[in-house]
Amino acid sequence: MNHLLMKRIACWLPAIVAGAQLLTPINARAQTAPNRLWVGTGHASSVAAVAYSPDGTMVVSASFDRTLKLWRVADGLLLRTFSGHTAEVRAVAFSPDGSTIVSGSSDWTVKLWRVSDGTLLRTMTGHTDVVRSVAFSPDGSMIASGSQDSRVNLWRVSDGVLIRTLAGNANWVMSVAFSPDGSRVASGGVDRSVTMWRVSDGLMLYHVSAHGDWVLSVAFSPDGGTLASAAMDFTVKRWRVSDGTLVQTLTGFADAVNWVTYSPDGNTLLTADWSSTLKMFRASDGTLLQAYSEISLINAARFSPDSAKFVYGRSDYQVVLASNPLGSGGGSPPNNAPTVSITSPANGASYLTGALIGFSGAASDLEDGNLSGNIHWSSSINGNLGTGASLSALLTSGTHTITASVTDAGGLTSTTTITVTVQSLASTLSNLVSTDKPSYANRERATILASVSDGINSIAGATVTTTVTSSKGIKTTMTATSGANGVAVFYYTINSTKQGTGVYAISSTATKSGYSASPVSSATFLVTK
Repeated sequence: MNHLLMKRIACWLPAIVAGAQLLTPINARAQTAPNRLWVGTGHASSVAAVAYSPDGTMVVSASFDRTLKLWRVADGLLLRTFSGHTAEVRAVAFSPDGSTIVSGSSDWTVKLWRVSDGTLLRTMTGHTDVVRSVAFSPDGSMIASGSQDSRVNLWRVSDGVLIRTLAGNANWVMSVAFSPDGSRVASGGVDRSVTMWRVSDGLMLYHVSAHGDWVLSVAFSPDGGTLASAAMDFTVKRWRVSDGTLVQTLTGFADAVNWVTYSPDGNTLLTADWSSTLKMFRASDGTLLQAYSEISLINAARFSPDSAKFVYGRSDYQVVLASNPLGSGGGSPPNNAPTVSITSPANGASYLTGALIGFSGAASDLEDGNLSGNIHWSSSINGNLGTGASLSALLTSGTHTITASVTDAGGLTSTTTITVTVQSLASTLSNLVSTDKPSYANRERATILASVSDGINSIAGATVTTTVTSSKGIKTTMTATSGANGVAVFYYTINSTKQGTGVYAISSTATKSGYSASPVSSATFLVTK
């Protein structure tokens, strides 16, 4: 008998699962063992199913030893044992209000139990073979059960009446699930299909040939948009609920995948496979987030309501509660902030305008690796400079705060800054001197204008020195400051008796800090008498 055949037989012969080491190899490729908070012992055979109470304080386990056991989450204390089934218990679920538990068994029955005291409230009969899966409707009014008789039965919780049978599967039904809004029921089974029914009237909405081998588990996403299926073809697939379109296929499993479930926030898929491996995937894109190696076959697993923990049942008779490293948010591993540094230029570097400045940096992230190519550069004066490990830019004059920032795949951003000063080239002043008219008589006042600029713009605040030399060689030097319009104004009174008549010469220069002094500007005027 080959390895795969033994595993198929194990699906309905519990003793083989518990005793055959061949069925529980450890996957050496798994990363680590789970962080176990406690291990519950007390079952006398393989633990086939587990469920979390809605308030997160209890878990229930179902076993091939024909019992259910209720455990306190806080410390793993065994609170209660439910006895009454006459064959292996294969399925279990809490009611939405946490007051009752439903179980399905190889004795072909579905049983409803009161949590508070373990009382058996009712037994629902109608299946003609092993009950493989049970589920409560979101409002708690119905129970769905899937059986090896190829049927899905819907039961009324209040009185145990069989409401309807959903027929259409060609072989054993291995798993059933209600949609979050309670309007649909999905099933997966030995006929390798995923089937979707409308609850209100039992109409089969679609029947998808989903996998290349038995479908062992199905689960709705919390938003009801997708359905996940796990199969013996070593894959997990996600389907669009509205029309049965395949959305995603998860591969890389070392053996048949016997379990799949979503975290309550819908971000994470938790799987178990026959290589005794638990895996957590990001639901949105199928990224493998975490993998665990276990010492025995894992038959079922569930997240706590806050996703901070998960519980699973093993074939070595034990119930395990473990912490979820992905945290209460689920769906993403712990995310470390990236690091970024500027390698060039040095902090405080100075340049002249017109210089092409090279910028380079390095960035990395523990989860994402090298992010240097994603560095975003900006200037406090010039704004966005570009993206990349290195780039060059022309900056305007002034002191710039240069920021390099990088954001990782998890949305965390890190920044670093330096300052760079860009100085203007020393411009040469231009000074144009003139008079208000070409000639003057004795006792008239000449108005001398000196217009200062940098060749383009008028320059205010320049110191202008102007010298007037009379026809007799007498010099008069005056100083003024250029105004807002760049003009310095001088007044010179003509005294021809003393200074003579004829041509008078004017020379003028302008200076200002940060500029080269202007060349001497010259002009003349005539004194007639």
